[in-house]
Amino acid sequence: MPGNKYFHMLRLMRNEKRPLAELRNIQNEKLRRLIDHAYHHVPFYRERFKKTNLHPDDIRTIDDLQKIPVIDKDDFHQSENSDLIDKKIKNIDQLITLHTSGSSGKTLHFFADHGYNQIRKAQFLRPYLTNGNGLFDRVLWFRATPRSKQPFHERLGFLKTYQLDAGMDPLIQIKSIQTLKPAMMRGYGSTFHLMASKILEENISVPPPRIIFTDSELLSTASRRKIEKAFQTRVIDVYGTFETENVAYECHKHEGYHMAIDCVIMEFLKEGNPVKPGEVGEIVFTVLDNYTFPFIRYNIHDLAAYTDRPCSCGRTFPLMKIIAGRMYDYAKKSDGTKISSTPLTSHMWFLGKYIHEFQVIQEDIDQFSVLIVPTKFYSDKAAKKVEKGIYQNFPKAKIKIHLVDQIKREASGKFIDFKTLLTRP
Repeated sequence: MPGNKYFHMLRLMRNEKRPLAELRNIQNEKLRRLIDHAYHHVPFYRERFKKTNLHPDDIRTIDDLQKIPVIDKDDFHQSENSDLIDKKIKNIDQLITLHTSGSSGKTLHFFADHGYNQIRKAQFLRPYLTNGNGLFDRVLWFRATPRSKQPFHERLGFLKTYQLDAGMDPLIQIKSIQTLKPAMMRGYGSTFHLMASKILEENISVPPPRIIFTDSELLSTASRRKIEKAFQTRVIDVYGTFETENVAYECHKHEGYHMAIDCVIMEFLKEGNPVKPGEVGEIVFTVLDNYTFPFIRYNIHDLAAYTDRPCSCGRTFPLMKIIAGRMYDYAKKSDGTKISSTPLTSHMWFLGKYIHEFQVIQEDIDQFSVLIVPTKFYSDKAAKKVEKGIYQNFPKAKIKIHLVDQIKREASGKFIDFKTLLTRP
C-alpha cells in the first residue's frame, strides 16, 4: 500500500544513489506543493506571507526560500494551534501528537497525520538499513522510554529490537550485551561512552557488535574513540530532531553526514544570510512532507557547516559537518558575549582515565559547578586539569567540583555535558 512505511523505505533507500540534479528537482517540486498548501490552508503561514507581500508563485525553487522569514519555536508558541494546523483537518483527535525534548529549555507540541507518520518512520529506519542493519539482525536499543509492546513486524521476526533503559546501571547494560550478543546497537553516545569507560577500566569482555549507531547528542571524537576501542567495532552517528526525524547520517567512510535532501531542505545561515561551504551557520529546516503542521524555514539553533565535496561512498546526498551543539549551549561571559560551551568541556573528554562522566553547570557569570563520576584513578591531578580548561576562558571563575555516583539525564533521556542556569539567549 502506498502509505505504508516499508513502501516509503524502499523509495528513500533508492534515493541515496539518484543523480543530485534529479534530487534537486524533487526538492523543488515538493517545495512548491508545500508552499501552495501552507498559503491556502494554514493561517499562520498565510498571514506571514501576506505581511511580506509574498504569494506561492514567488517561491519556485530553493533559492527563493530566502524571501520567506525564518521562524523558530517562539513563533509557534505565540500562535494558537488552530492557526498552525491544516484547516482541512476537522478533528485534531485524529492526528498523532508529537513533541520535542525540551533540551533547549523550550518544548513544542506539533502534529502529524497517519500518512506523514509512515514517512517519518521510514526516515527513521533508513540510516540504519543503508549502513548495514539487516532485516533479521538482533538489535539492542538503549532508549529513554523503552516500549512495552512489540510491533507486529517484530513478532514476525524482522527488524526486531530489544529495548533497554538508557539510564540504567552501565554494568547491568553490559551484562545484557553479554547475554543477548546483538549484531547492532543503537542509543545515546553518552550511554555507550559510560559503558565503554567501565569496560576499559575493569577489563570486561563483551561480544563486539558489527556496528554501534549513536544519535541525539553531540558525539565528541574522544568519546567515539573510547567506544570503538571498548567494543572493538565502528560507530556511525545519526543526526535528527523530533521535528524532522533522521535527516543526516554518517556512512562507513566518515567523511561527513549525508543530508536527506529528499525529505528536507537544510539551509545554513549566519545572521540571516547563507554561509559558504565550510563556514559555520545555524541549521534552518524546511520539512517537505508534513502538510498537517508545516515547518518552513524553521531554525532549530543547531550549528553546522556544509561541504560541497561528495562522499567517496557513492551516495549523492550532500554532506554536512556537525561543529557544535545548540546555540543554547553557550556560556555567558562578564562582558555580555557568549561562547560555545565546547571549550569548557572538550578537554574533559580526554580525561577518560580519570572520569566516567561529567557535567559543567554555569550557575553565574564566573561561578561553575562540575559534576564528576570518577574512575578509580581519579585524583587531585585530574581535578586541576578540569579546572584549567575552564580558567582558560573564565580566569576569575570560582569552580566547585562534586564527585557523584551518577548524573541525571534530561526528561528526554538525553545526557548533556553543559548546562546554564543563566537566562537563555
